[in-house]
Amino acid sequence: MLYSPEFLNQLPAAGPHETSALLNLNTHRPRALHTVNRWFDELYPNGNADLASRLRGNATSQFVPALYELLIHRYFSARGWAVRRDYRIDGGNPDFYIPDIDWPIEVTALGESENEHAENGVLDDVCRSLEKVKSDFWISIFGFHFKRIPIDTRKVVLWVEQQLEEHETGQEFEAAYVFDDGESHIDFVFGRKGMNARGNVGAKGMYTYDFELSKARILARLRSKARKYGRDMLIFLCTGAGFWSIRAESLDECLYGEYLVSFNRETSQRRDQRCPNGFFSKLVQGVPRNTRVAAVVACERRIVDETNDEIGLSLTVYHNPYARRRLDVGVFSEVRQFALVLEDDRSVTLGWVTPKTEPVKL
Repeated sequence: MLYSPEFLNQLPAAGPHETSALLNLNTHRPRALHTVNRWFDELYPNGNADLASRLRGNATSQFVPALYELLIHRYFSARGWAVRRDYRIDGGNPDFYIPDIDWPIEVTALGESENEHAENGVLDDVCRSLEKVKSDFWISIFGFHFKRIPIDTRKVVLWVEQQLEEHETGQEFEAAYVFDDGESHIDFVFGRKGMNARGNVGAKGMYTYDFELSKARILARLRSKARKYGRDMLIFLCTGAGFWSIRAESLDECLYGEYLVSFNRETSQRRDQRCPNGFFSKLVQGVPRNTRVAAVVACERRIVDETNDEIGLSLTVYHNPYARRRLDVGVFSEVRQFALVLEDDRSVTLGWVTPKTEPVKL
């Protein structure tokens, strides 16, 4: 058994700024954790020491990708596909091999690297410290960059207190704390609290979105998986815990290149283009770079039934127009896909071939 009653009973309750995904699930979604327990026993009747170890640990950087491996395995099995975890290629073995469709599959999650996990922990420390500040302002963190970790949280808190003292009028304002190295920073927005506001910064801090930072992390995860094997493959890119989420706009630019907009000065006509700098579109000496990756599947776990904490997956498939071996759209027919819709000798055209769908129940 993955989670015995004795194991669950000895887990501490999740705190207000809890970093452990396991503790958060056990405290706030206990029925979901019992479902995970049941699925593990069904999918691995003989056990799986590595997966079990990661799913029992408090380190979110290990727990989250391990949880996605279990959920994706459940997704495949529920659809009647055979799943192998012992398939070896190029001296290693992918996370999954699906004989029915002859595809190796790698699973990766944002926030699973130690650097990303460390940054998440630093922001949690900042949030905890700011909760102790007496203030009528709601404190939002909307951007950050750390050149070195750890940071001096005490200096950040003193600076925030000074900002609050200087803006007693209660008007919303923005301010950025820049660290001594001149590069590290945390960008804040301070807004007046509402009547029912609790605390200063909420459960995890009101971090909004850093577009460039997100793209850098997405590309790092994809590149690390793409160079592992010489075989054609699929990559499941999963959203992380805490601050690490996948936005469609970020993933689109990561895969197909950044947008360029050209205007004709005489006619004022506009033409939209893409830079050839995406994971799929980048050329090296005129040749596409990542032709072995046939598609990237964006994956996010969802609660599809609040009453029973029923777990599902939201999946979106992005096809590689230059793939050496293309993925048939029929393989993932029940989910949204961005795939080839037109092709001739000079060009390929991609578009949405399936409508936006609800999360898949497992």
